[in-house]
Amino acid sequence: MKIRCRPVYVVGAALVCAALMLVIPTVSGASQPRAKHAAASTPYANINLTISTNAFGPQADNLNPFLPTSTDNASDANTDMIYEPLWQYDVVKPTVTYPWLATAYTLTNNDEVLTLSLRKGVTWSDGKPFTSADVVETFSLLKKYPALNTNGITFSQIVAEGDYTVKMTFSRPSYAELYYILNQTPIVPAHIWSALKNPTSFADTDPIGTGPFTLKSFTPEYMVLQRNPHYWQKGLPEINTITYPAVGSAGAQNAAFNAGDYTWASATEPDMQRLYVARSPYNKYWYPPVGITALLPNDAVYPLNIEAVRRAISLVVSRKTVSTLGEWGYEPPISTATGLILPNYQSFLAPQYKNATYTTDVSEARSLLKGAGFKFGSNGDLIGKNGKAISLSLIDPSSWVDYMADCSVVAAALKTIGIGSSVQGLSVGTWTSDLATGEFDLALYYSNTGPQPYYIYNAWLNDTLTAPVGSIAGGDQGRWKDPATQKYLNAYLNATTDAQRDAAMYGIEGIMVNQLPVIPMVYSIDWGAYRTNVVTGWPTPQDPYSSAGPIEPANQEFVVLHLRPVGSK
Repeated sequence: MKIRCRPVYVVGAALVCAALMLVIPTVSGASQPRAKHAAASTPYANINLTISTNAFGPQADNLNPFLPTSTDNASDANTDMIYEPLWQYDVVKPTVTYPWLATAYTLTNNDEVLTLSLRKGVTWSDGKPFTSADVVETFSLLKKYPALNTNGITFSQIVAEGDYTVKMTFSRPSYAELYYILNQTPIVPAHIWSALKNPTSFADTDPIGTGPFTLKSFTPEYMVLQRNPHYWQKGLPEINTITYPAVGSAGAQNAAFNAGDYTWASATEPDMQRLYVARSPYNKYWYPPVGITALLPNDAVYPLNIEAVRRAISLVVSRKTVSTLGEWGYEPPISTATGLILPNYQSFLAPQYKNATYTTDVSEARSLLKGAGFKFGSNGDLIGKNGKAISLSLIDPSSWVDYMADCSVVAAALKTIGIGSSVQGLSVGTWTSDLATGEFDLALYYSNTGPQPYYIYNAWLNDTLTAPVGSIAGGDQGRWKDPATQKYLNAYLNATTDAQRDAAMYGIEGIMVNQLPVIPMVYSIDWGAYRTNVVTGWPTPQDPYSSAGPIEPANQEFVVLHLRPVGSK
């Protein structure tokens, strides 16, 4: 996602000053997100897109928008095509926002009351009207079923005040939760979801949403969406159908994409200019940096629960080698031990950590391990507390060729400090499930992103989102549990001034620098490539209204609503 996102859902949000009552008016032109283009003259039926994301292997017939393992989240990343959020954001420029199912919101009473004004004239794909009852039901489900509340939204009460106004109250300031509420929560219809006995096991095989598309057909090999005739943005979408194929591997995906079989794909290849762009004047790509690829240790298992071990691992893995050999130089080595995306988050960097960087030093790593009580066997193996040599597994999807190469780099580095390792290539579904249940030692993993680094740290480190090994965690898949970390996260949540938020943020940065609960490697990019022979309007460096990759749900919807048939005016 890569931001290959959700289980945790990515995208930025513009958060507003908490010291004032916040009123965000409808952005000019935002009700039609690409109003600069007129409706197409080409019949909708003539336009079909094929989008290839991360659907490697058969897809499960499950479109529950809240479940991280459902096909619309884990494989096709197309949740927002059917189920929309209240607000949309530019992934590349997260301070640029667009009212969506809501048209305005206010924060009052020391940021403890959020009032939402909803858009009128929106209907569900079955023709029933969208009202405040749907928003109330959606968030009530999150409160009743914690397994669905993957972002840990903490409101106390939610009520409708008329058909198009919703009021949420909190027991503490809700500034930091706006992002999750406005953008990271898909809104579902009350007339369907209120009747479910257990929404956590609901497969949702006939989804009803407000989005621009509806489900036309589903097989393990293909999902097909069709234009929603009830969609609230007049004249949109200008695409009739979208096909999502399930392919065997990233190699097969790239081969088909290079041959022109797909319109849009998450394309990861070592030389895009030669392998893709040079093949056709219609072939384009854009890889903007949007997140962090990190080595995720399972902090709940021995010996990764020992700081010296995590620090030693960080010291022996060359981030430059991961960048050049694993990511073909497209993803640069991370430049700060705080784990911040720079220069995007430069203003959040604590002064005391401005020079905190990562180094590669095998001798220091070995000394750290000896100082922590570990011994090295006669053959150089690192010996654990049970007297046996330590061996760790590294898991990642076998179809993600770059991540598998990254894991090989990590495995070779671990060998220099006597740690044996096995690289296990899994299906995307199995990998996602193993991360969620904590059945792993190490994994390369992408971050969330957002308007502020809090949203990355929160998804990595908030122990209220995790679960014991064997149970599903909505966040903090590394099982980090630390009172000081939680104190800083809570302080950020409860802060009502920028100074208080800065202090909390600096504290979290210190945890990253000094304890390495997560081990950042490189800045992750959005691997987006597309063809311009059928439709135009794609995001570019010159027109960065969104990112160019199809692997983030909100991004898919936002981009497709900008697309128009070639030759239309």
